Amino acid sequence: RSTQSRSSAASDVYKRQVMGLRETVILMRAIFDSRFNDLLLNRFARISHFPDFVHGWLSNFCIDETSRKIRSFKATEFNLVEERRARFLFNLGNPLARKHWEAQAFLDFFNGTMGNDEMAFYLHARFILLKGLHLDHSSSTFAMMQFVNTDDVFKFLDSHYPSGDWTSAESVKSKLASNSIKLKGRSVLDLGLSLKILLELYRLEKTKKCAQIQIALRSRIPHTGVLSFDDFKQMVDGAFADVAETDKMVLYRECLSVGEGIISPRVFLTVANENSLFLKTLALNPIEPPPSLNSGLKLQRTGLNSAVFGKIDEFFWKNERNFDLLSKNAEAIGLEELKHILASQERVIRKKFQMKSSAVIGLNAFEFCMKFALIAQKVQLYSALVNGNAIIGDEQVLQIVDYQFGNVGLGLRNLKLVEDREKQMMIERSYKARKLQLWLRKKMNKWYQLIRTILDLAEKRRRRISAES
Repeated sequence: RSTQSRSSAASDVYKRQVMGLRETVILMRAIFDSRFNDLLLNRFARISHFPDFVHGWLSNFCIDETSRKIRSFKATEFNLVEERRARFLFNLGNPLARKHWEAQAFLDFFNGTMGNDEMAFYLHARFILLKGLHLDHSSSTFAMMQFVNTDDVFKFLDSHYPSGDWTSAESVKSKLASNSIKLKGRSVLDLGLSLKILLELYRLEKTKKCAQIQIALRSRIPHTGVLSFDDFKQMVDGAFADVAETDKMVLYRECLSVGEGIISPRVFLTVANENSLFLKTLALNPIEPPPSLNSGLKLQRTGLNSAVFGKIDEFFWKNERNFDLLSKNAEAIGLEELKHILASQERVIRKKFQMKSSAVIGLNAFEFCMKFALIAQKVQLYSALVNGNAIIGDEQVLQIVDYQFGNVGLGLRNLKLVEDREKQMMIERSYKARKLQLWLRKKMNKWYQLIRTILDLAEKRRRRISAES
């Protein structure tokens, strides 16, 4: 009996661990979705440390039990915030978490063993493979394992490592294929395992870049051990693309400070990670493929994405002289970062979006268009405010402000229309489901009545036979 009680107690503990891990994994997926939105909105730069982000998320948001989507805490729920946060952190220490690929990745990011650039790559790959955010999938809030098509993982490999070491790429593919399973006639892979392997491949590429930086530094460092700023700039330009002059100066000064006058490879890599250099220069393929060009190098509008890019292209060339004026105003403000952003986005438009550039990291056509428009309006408004006699209340400034708020109002109205349409569709689906449920219930009742009648007749016959005998 004591053996049975101990076995039952152990079983109860294991069940509690599994339930706690499932609840935690669902929250991890929601936090990862929010973090990806944070990275997109901030262009993969100037982002908070991940543990701070998790703390803030758990203090404000939760998963709605009905819609299974992210929502803010209600006023009556804030007294439970500390308890939920403590339970989440406690479940992170669950021994089963180290056996779950998604939970293991979350822990690595949470504990700081991986950098922000690695998290950006991980979340970008996750978005591509899932074809959207994780919580958009109905099974994400109750299934412990999520599966993706093996072919989609292979396509991601081919698109992001087209010129890599094909021997290692083929070995990665064979390793992935050996872990695939058949599900409803499709070859699928565990999402967590696929992302872990892709992340390790990215880290391998990053290690190679770090080795190149070490070689470049050692070849440039003189006998005195003091590296000049010109040599430092050449080394940075050779290893990273599109680094602003101000950022190079900051890196150089901090390297001298940390290394006490001597810039070693270890010192440089430490400072580069602290300043998110790998993150800022992370170049990924856009979430949506670039539009195709015809023989006349004109954009082909074969879908919504290409149509939006076509609108941007058409608007740009019709207003090229205005964009030149916009660039001059940006230069007059004297901010290198603003000039750098406008120049990089203009370069993407002039090359018909046919380039892999950090200017369009993770953005789709609509987001790219909105970001460009917002930057243009900011420059226009600021230029009007500081233009000599222009003051708050000036007609020109008010027109710009009205235009901005008009755009916001239009966007909110469109959002409300979309929400109302979704609610209407949900009501219609619920009504159809209710009709189907009532129809099935009526049919089941008739079936049960038939079964009951047959059983009653059988019972009467049995009684009659027993009475006659």
